[in-house]
Amino acid sequence: MMTVRGRRNETRSGVPASMAAVAGLAAMIMAAGLTACGSLVRMETSAADGPRISGLEVVPARPLAGCPVSIRVHLDVGAEEVMRAGVAWVRLSRRFSGSGYNVLPVQLAPSGDVVAPFVPQRSGAYSYRVQIGDQQGRWSNVLSGRVAVEAPPAGETPGCS
Repeated sequence: MMTVRGRRNETRSGVPASMAAVAGLAAMIMAAGLTACGSLVRMETSAADGPRISGLEVVPARPLAGCPVSIRVHLDVGAEEVMRAGVAWVRLSRRFSGSGYNVLPVQLAPSGDVVAPFVPQRSGAYSYRVQIGDQQGRWSNVLSGRVAVEAPPAGETPGCS
């Protein structure tokens, strides 16, 4: 048993100290694990003279497992007609977790936006990272985000829109 303030099993707010200590330790481990998940997939080194991106957005905001998700960023500096996107993802789950990294060709839209596709195969919380590369091999800064992917209704194939 843990001793708190010199007494065994002293209660705090009606919770035994030993249980409070275990809960606190579990919370610290979860926080450290979730923070580390975003960095499990290595991204390319950003170039000082490379592209710069901002305005990270996921469309649709509530995606379904098995349906394509568009990760949209705005290209601030370094626009070229044909570029590539590096998209990394980590599924944040104790069961059936996974990760991946893809480099895909992308087109610059007239608005200055670049859209990279991603298809999550399972429901759950995902941490993802994206960066843009130009034809000279220079990579942009990295933007990160999280998205909750929902399961399609039971017994139905996902109705992707």
